Amino acid sequence: MKKRYAVFTFIIFCLPLLLLTACKQDENTKNEQTNPQETETNQKDNQTDIEDKKDKNNVEVTEVIAPDDQGDVDVWFDGQIEINGKQVIATGKTNLLPGSRLGLVLDSEGVHLIGTSDFGNVTEDGEFTLETKLPNSFNGDILHININFKPHEQDETIKQQYMDKLVGDYVRIYSDASESYDIAAFETTILLEENNHTIPITPPQWEKPEDLGSPEVRMEPEVIAGEEFMKVELKSNIVDNARIHVRADIPDYISFGFDGISQINPDGTATIYYKNPLSNSKLKNVTEYDLILTLDPHDSNNGSHVREAYGKNGDKLTGDLTKKEESIDGDYFIARKTLRVKVNQ
Repeated sequence: MKKRYAVFTFIIFCLPLLLLTACKQDENTKNEQTNPQETETNQKDNQTDIEDKKDKNNVEVTEVIAPDDQGDVDVWFDGQIEINGKQVIATGKTNLLPGSRLGLVLDSEGVHLIGTSDFGNVTEDGEFTLETKLPNSFNGDILHININFKPHEQDETIKQQYMDKLVGDYVRIYSDASESYDIAAFETTILLEENNHTIPITPPQWEKPEDLGSPEVRMEPEVIAGEEFMKVELKSNIVDNARIHVRADIPDYISFGFDGISQINPDGTATIYYKNPLSNSKLKNVTEYDLILTLDPHDSNNGSHVREAYGKNGDKLTGDLTKKEESIDGDYFIARKTLRVKVNQ
């Protein structure tokens, strides 16, 4: 009897506790079931917080697309050169390796321009931008523009990739005081007739003659008249980057400043400008004059490859254009072509 009473007493004592626990569980379940809107709102708020954080950390990413032939030794350039007043900007793309150093060099006739060069590196996608200014005091009309890549002046990795391996239309010979190197370059000469110019960077079309570099030099000039400047379009078999000089020799006048200098292209051609003698009022009555074209191999501005082709003192030159010159340092030889220019009054 006592045992039954004890069990009954235990049940009576525990029953309220069981009922209390059940009620709490039922209340929690009811709260979850009766507040679905609140739960959905909380989920949306959490998602919004995530998206807000994503938006704040969002960075626009542009895919870098490099040329398919990036690093090829057949180097190319594409782009344009903009001249706006004194400002000169070259922009474009190339297949040179990223980090390759490019140079923009400006020069003119009769005056050496200082501080008109710029240098920059090719980006990962092959693009480049080079920018410089002409001096405020520059009032010249003829502008030589050169964009170049010189392997011998690059970092070691890039130097090993291109040194003595360059091929293609843009390959030129560059000369310093003692050596000649292959470089990739775009060169052009323009007459600054307006303040604004746009010059496309396009591959040159070289047609090399079979006798290119022959010691028997030939020159075939064509003179094109202009109001302020005369232009000479020259065909020859002279080697690349040799210095060619033209000078107007006017009878019965001691005249200066009617000359021009240029570098020979890889196919023996060249474009040379010189001041039109008739632009001088004192020479208005001139009806004809001689135009003299000269290749001087021993000129210090010529590279070692020119001296190799024609001799240190031009002593390898042959043919009808070869002339002997005398100086205090000894005799030397040049190639000279004289052309009679008739003036149309």
